[in-house]
Amino acid sequence: MLHRWFAVCVLCAACTGDTTPAREKTAAYFGLKDAFTLVYDVEQTGGTPTTASHIYRKNESFADELAFSREQRNAANFIEETVILAARDEDLRLMRVGDCLESCTDFAAPPVLMNNPVDPNTSVTSVTATTTRSFTGGMTTTTAGKEQHSVIVGAEKDVNTAAGTFRALEVAWTVSYPDEPARASVVRTFFFAPNKGIVQFSQGGKTYKLNNGITP
Repeated sequence: MLHRWFAVCVLCAACTGDTTPAREKTAAYFGLKDAFTLVYDVEQTGGTPTTASHIYRKNESFADELAFSREQRNAANFIEETVILAARDEDLRLMRVGDCLESCTDFAAPPVLMNNPVDPNTSVTSVTATTTRSFTGGMTTTTAGKEQHSVIVGAEKDVNTAAGTFRALEVAWTVSYPDEPARASVVRTFFFAPNKGIVQFSQGGKTYKLNNGITP
């Protein structure tokens, strides 16, 4: 009788328990999906309004990682930026910048971009050695460097977009170069809605607001 009771309990646990792997939960939390596109309206002071898109695909470049490439394309379908992100059990990591056609940068220790879950009014800083490969005329040039990634999460607020109003966290991501004091830091600001994705971001003097791809 005891053995039968134990078997029933195990069966019930298997039927009702959540068996989704932790890193797949992280991917869903950060809005990472295969063959998935978000479209943004692009605003620029003194410029003509246009559109851009983020295209996500599963990426097999890194063994044992649940990784996704994210291509940023402009209205003419030209690739402006490619990054590879990895969903781990407890956080989101930046694995690579670039598509390795002209150049790409890899990290000795992939920096943490955000923890899962993201808590308001927190920060995380990662310093890592980098290897940048440039491909020109059949030749490969390799350059070593160092980057510091500082991510500051602010308060949660309502963000109004053409796709609707999202409850999102404001995030500031700064990349600096400890060994190159004359090199300017790169600062990006974005609004992240948990279990949805990035609903607004700013970079290079432009503001990108979600037009379609997800709903509140």
